[in-house]
Amino acid sequence: MNRSLPLAFLAGASLAWTAPAAAHESFDGHAITVEYGLSLDGTPSGWTALQSQTVTGSNAAIEIPALALATGVTWEIDFFGDDKVSLRYTGTTDFMNFGFPALQGFRIVDAANALPAIQMVHVLNTAYVPNTPGNLIEGFAAADAFTNGPNDVFVNLYQSMYHHHPMPSMGDPYRDRIVLGAHFEHMAQPVPEPEQWLLMLAGLGLAAAVARNRRRG
Repeated sequence: MNRSLPLAFLAGASLAWTAPAAAHESFDGHAITVEYGLSLDGTPSGWTALQSQTVTGSNAAIEIPALALATGVTWEIDFFGDDKVSLRYTGTTDFMNFGFPALQGFRIVDAANALPAIQMVHVLNTAYVPNTPGNLIEGFAAADAFTNGPNDVFVNLYQSMYHHHPMPSMGDPYRDRIVLGAHFEHMAQPVPEPEQWLLMLAGLGLAAAVARNRRRG
């Protein structure tokens, strides 16, 4: 008896079903809407979008090179590294967002609801390095400036500021960027289809038969 044939079939059966990977936890390739707006009551439920732009995360280029909020007030927004977002102030005038209302800034939305739920968001650039661009925006309080639901993230710029010239206790031209990372929910692995179970069981039956023939031999 050619015992290599059942063994080969068993190998094929064991490879016929592999659990599909968890949903790709990445902004890359997904439709993402970036809104700038405010909430008069300071809560996400009262959010009003003043500007909105939908992009597809590409990881190849800056998705929004210049989101213009007013004359001389622009932000560059980049999705990179699968789960990271960079918001850099690129305006030609100083940026002061201190005061009313208590929620004013950006909302980042999974437009098609195609990503796993967003569980948590955290700031990545918290260490201040003097005379080095890319530090956390002055006045941005990471502890209370983030609010997220399963499909969106609010980046509250309340009390945030940027100055083109250093001013004691009032900003720094190197503190121009907020970099955040998103933690996505891990999706459960699907259960095999009935025909996949039958194929695997057939392979196991052949393996048992081969084992019995070997004992008899």
